Amino acid sequence: MNHDRESLATALNATTEFLREFDTEIFRFNDSRLRYEMHLQPNSGTALLAVDPTEPIQGCPMLEFSFRCTDILIGASAYCTEGNEIAIRFYDGDVCQAGQRLTMTWVPDGYWYIWANANAKPYSENGG
Repeated sequence: MNHDRESLATALNATTEFLREFDTEIFRFNDSRLRYEMHLQPNSGTALLAVDPTEPIQGCPMLEFSFRCTDILIGASAYCTEGNEIAIRFYDGDVCQAGQRLTMTWVPDGYWYIWANANAKPYSENGG
């Protein structure tokens, strides 16, 4: 998984932890409404995002989303026009629209906008 742990932590305003025995990078962060916990496993190329108002990692959080991930890029937001909003884009395979799996955009109102993208190709054409 290609990413810069420090830049990602800064963009998310997250605290981090590394669990060596599980090869897992953990990012904990929040916004004005929700608490988030993201687990990245670079060697297996997987990501997990859990979101909940009180406790993201539990038996049944409000949202739990896991996906394959090869690249994480931080760049300008396509939705906000204030000039300093960022977007964090997660890709599986090609770094293009078809390979995009998740986008997190910081909204000036003080929360993360999360957009999960289904693959543009049928599953069978992706080797699945």
